[in-house]
Amino acid sequence: MSLQTDRHDLKRFLSERESELIPLKDGNNWKLRCPVCGDSARRKFMRRGFFLEHEDRIVYKCQNDGCECNTQAVNYSTFMKRYFPDYHSRCRNENLFSRVTKDKFDYNGIVEIKRNPKKDYASFRLLTQESKYQQKAIDYCKKRLIPQSIYETWYVANDGKYKGRMIIPFRGLDGKIQYFQGRTLIGSEPKYLNKVGEKTPYNFEQVDRTKRVFAFEGVIDSLHCENSIALMGLGDNGLIESCIRRFPRLCFVLDDDKAGKTKAKQFLKKGYKVFLWKKFKKHFKLQSQKKWDFNEVVLFMFGQNYVFDIDTMSQFISKSPLEEYLL
Repeated sequence: MSLQTDRHDLKRFLSERESELIPLKDGNNWKLRCPVCGDSARRKFMRRGFFLEHEDRIVYKCQNDGCECNTQAVNYSTFMKRYFPDYHSRCRNENLFSRVTKDKFDYNGIVEIKRNPKKDYASFRLLTQESKYQQKAIDYCKKRLIPQSIYETWYVANDGKYKGRMIIPFRGLDGKIQYFQGRTLIGSEPKYLNKVGEKTPYNFEQVDRTKRVFAFEGVIDSLHCENSIALMGLGDNGLIESCIRRFPRLCFVLDDDKAGKTKAKQFLKKGYKVFLWKKFKKHFKLQSQKKWDFNEVVLFMFGQNYVFDIDTMSQFISKSPLEEYLL
């Protein structure tokens, strides 16, 4: 792992744990309470653990004489894997993801690209790049509580057919972009202008099919649930059937509206698992008459990004077609 990659991962780690880490004057080194030895039991504000840049890498070292990291520094990757395994695993996946994320839109995985790709895709730029609609896109993402680690892999179209739209890429198992959704940032109609052609679910390449998978209609709602995908509505029966075959423990989290309830009833009769909104709203004391989506739930309940875990979500999965009254 390179110094640049270490810096990138550490920056994300710091952004998630601002209260736990303190920067040193040079801005490249940081200190924290050592998770290895626990630091001082009496002095809760003592921080003797350090992330330090050393030659071409970042290392971790503790200044507590009794700590195993005192005599020998540990490289960043090994330290994170050992003491922050969940974060390390997530970063590893994101680094794999970033290797196929280029500054310019990589359309090589899209099949129907022969129709003048330069005209349609040439103005697509990552949200990390300065461009005409960059700030509008970032402001929208922050308002909707989309994590930076997610939206910095998305694009924005600055001209052409998709001008003024945030481009959300959908990737295949090889990491290549196979489909995308263009959400307007400037009030254009329609609100969503998607690539024409065969769809693939959002986050298809990241989910663990051996666990419970939650299928949402919209991308942003799916970001608030562990191990989830997004189907972009329910109009593509072929895509739905494909997901049912691929994910043996699939649960559909349909929109809390009339159309969603109608579809949920159909799914229940077919024996599919669906999310029970009434049960969920009662449990979390949410207004029962309001038509919620998960982004609204998170905004209302937490006011910051939050991801519901599989165990929590599983409490609200249908067990029988007779539970139609809980939709």
